[in-house]
Order: sequence, then structure tokens, then C-alpha cells
Amino acid sequence: MEYEVNPLSVYKNNIALKIISNNNLVKALIINDSRFLDQSLPKNFEISSLLYSQIFPYAFVPDINTEPQTFITMSFDNFRYINNKFKSGIVTFYVFTYKSLIPTDFGLRYDYILHQIDQMFNKKYEVGAFNLVINGGGDFHANENYYGSTASYKFTDFQ
Repeated sequence: MEYEVNPLSVYKNNIALKIISNNNLVKALIINDSRFLDQSLPKNFEISSLLYSQIFPYAFVPDINTEPQTFITMSFDNFRYINNKFKSGIVTFYVFTYKSLIPTDFGLRYDYILHQIDQMFNKKYEVGAFNLVINGGGDFHANENYYGSTASYKFTDFQ
């Protein structure tokens, strides 16, 4: 029996896969040092291991961890259905990190990561298919130890 692939899931996973293609962003996620850009990724590190461990293509707040980490989660809403296909909506990125990891030599860790996401997806950089939604975003407090920021983008077509 053959099953049809859900285009929404494919779209969400494609966003997550694009995120892990950015080495500087990956460094900000896994290297807890304040000078993370000056270091190499660990030998034999499997970048895809970040999916569903630190990068989630759905809204998710992890349990309190014993090891400080940084996370990217996403929520999707306001979908528009045109000609029997999902064509547009809003994706919100939530980037949050353990409080001791926030300050880095490159600014706040979560701000650095959001800037990388913006450069990958925002139309103004002519790289992606999203437009920043000005009224969507700001500071985010996941729990007593994790803080971050959010940014919302309107997308106009699934890719």
C-alpha cells in the first residue's frame, strides 16, 4: 500500500534540514563556549542528530535538562488553503538557551541564532521565501532556567 506524503510535514522538516545546513548556527547550538565560532565541530559529529533533540519542527519545550543546552522549536499557524493546497501561513521560531550560555563573544546566543535564521529565510536577503512579521516576536521565557527570543515569518508558498 502506498501512502501520500503529508506536504505540511515535508515543509516543516525541510525548514529544519535547512537550519542544520548552517555550520555557524550548529556551532551556536552545540558548542557551549562563549567563543563557539572559533572552534570546530566535534569529530564525527552527526549533524542530523540535532533533529528532534535540539531542533524541533513543532512547538516544544523540553524538560529541564541536567546538561545546559540550546534549542530551536517552531510553531506553524494561519495556514491558507488555495486550490486544494496549503499555500501560506506563519512560522514562528523559538530559540532559547540555558541562562549560563546566553552571553557569548558574539552577542546573546539566542539573538545570534535568530540572526542566522533570518539570513537563511528572510526574503530581504533573497535566500528564502519568508517575510518577517514585524508584530510577531520578542523575548521568550521557557522556564526558570531557559530564556530566548522568537521571530515570526509569513511564508507565501510551500517549497
